[in-house]
Amino acid sequence: MVAILLSSFIVLVFICLLKRIKIDFSVSIGLLLFILISIVSTVCLHQNYTASLVPNSEGIAISNSFAYFIISEKYWTITLFKRYADVSTYVTIALIIMLVPTAILEKVLIDKNKAIT
Repeated sequence: MVAILLSSFIVLVFICLLKRIKIDFSVSIGLLLFILISIVSTVCLHQNYTASLVPNSEGIAISNSFAYFIISEKYWTITLFKRYADVSTYVTIALIIMLVPTAILEKVLIDKNKAIT
């Protein structure tokens, strides 16, 4: 949940910066930023899951700070790590699938606006 809020904050700051320097912003650019953040989190969570599969005498631990930021201090199990990694993968795939119709819809709306003016 915190990761979603942080990602939203980063995207909103980026949007404000784009508007401040007079660059036209589109929804697909914001969605692309969410996709990039989601890809990074997915890679970190999968790396954490695969690192937890290696047996050691100290038990399991979170292997990177980004995964720790997402998972935090819950009851760590390999199943929990896998669940987080899988959900992150599904969210990333859903965002990528959403990018295509969003970009097409924006293109159609921009073309209609140009035809009207």
